[in-house]
Amino acid sequence: VVDYVMGSTVEGYEDLGLTITEGRSTRLPRKANKSAQTPVRFTDTGYADDLCLVSDTLAEAQILLGRLETAASEVGLLMNQKKTEYMCFNQTGTSLKSKEDKDLKRVDDFKYLGSWINTTERDLKIRIAKAWAASNKLDKIWKSSLSRKLKVHFFRATVETVLLYGAECWTLTKQQQKRIDGCYTRLLRATLNVSWKQRMTNKILYGDIPPISQTIRERRLRFAGHCYRAKEEVVSTVLMWKPLHGNRCVRKPARTYLDLIEKDTGLNGGDLEAVMADRAVWRNVIRSRPQMSP
Repeated sequence: VVDYVMGSTVEGYEDLGLTITEGRSTRLPRKANKSAQTPVRFTDTGYADDLCLVSDTLAEAQILLGRLETAASEVGLLMNQKKTEYMCFNQTGTSLKSKEDKDLKRVDDFKYLGSWINTTERDLKIRIAKAWAASNKLDKIWKSSLSRKLKVHFFRATVETVLLYGAECWTLTKQQQKRIDGCYTRLLRATLNVSWKQRMTNKILYGDIPPISQTIRERRLRFAGHCYRAKEEVVSTVLMWKPLHGNRCVRKPARTYLDLIEKDTGLNGGDLEAVMADRAVWRNVIRSRPQMSP
């Protein structure tokens, strides 16, 4: 039913989505690849009944929202106005309104599918806090007489998974990478009841456990490869997106997800795409990255 509603919403209005690639002027010579002449846009993302509309402007978003409410009402569904929020970048003007002419809540950030989407910083802070909360609840296990091997397995299955939820999409700075490595070390010390007074080196503490930043890098590369090879999905296009329209700020621009992939692999442009297209070659690239010491 939700697929039908979204299909009815965007049918004939695909040009109201977020512009990924602008159309080229008809005055320019047509290239062999006709898709280069056609603008590429996407209008929505969704998982089950969690829907997200995306547009270039507030006015276009208002049109899509109105069509969504109309399509939903035709099959007996209603939009929950209290739970519906919107976020803008470089937009000014009126607010979004529901069909009942009520203003929707505007926010600077919101949680979608368990992750805060505006910046990595907030999501990282929340993940660290949740990981410590999970670790503290298991304090009796950490202080038990279980073997180190069992404690480590239990730690990685419970606490580490909480810490790394959504980490495949993070764009970490060097400072954030150091912070999460330090947090993981402290979590591991709490798990194994190792006090700083014991002066145990990280090499002994970690054993065969890789640094968490290395784990994040490998997960990011695997996730990127899966997305790129899903050519029937819009994520394959968005992954390699380098905006060519609009203006970036004067100061040093923030690192993008694609910047991180290029840095992780040492590849860029056509070379990167060619390697990602081959699953076996991409797997070797991930495994061939130099191992980091904790």
